[in-house]
Amino acid sequence: MIRDFIESVPFYRMSPQQDLVTAGFCLAQPGEQYLIYLPTGGSVDVRLEGKSKYEVTWINARNTKDRRPGGTISQGQGLSSPAEAGDWVVYIKRMGASTERVKEDL
Repeated sequence: MIRDFIESVPFYRMSPQQDLVTAGFCLAQPGEQYLIYLPTGGSVDVRLEGKSKYEVTWINARNTKDRRPGGTISQGQGLSSPAEAGDWVVYIKRMGASTERVKEDL
């Protein structure tokens, strides 16, 4: 359930940041972490702060145990959800950030 995933991320440190994305719904702690919900999947550009490296994880919103690594990025252009239809969440976290890690045992 997506709610379980959301509760595993320190979203209380984030605020709505729609101006940072070209699609979906975004909560962000700019420069640290970004959480974007794409109701129909697809692609999104995210304006990331700084010249840091970020770790990308795709989460299937219908089955949050289905998590897929999206690699490491330093720019947020052209991020695309996995090919399967449906809604997806992309979690982008600055490498080395002191935020809590996504729980693996939901």
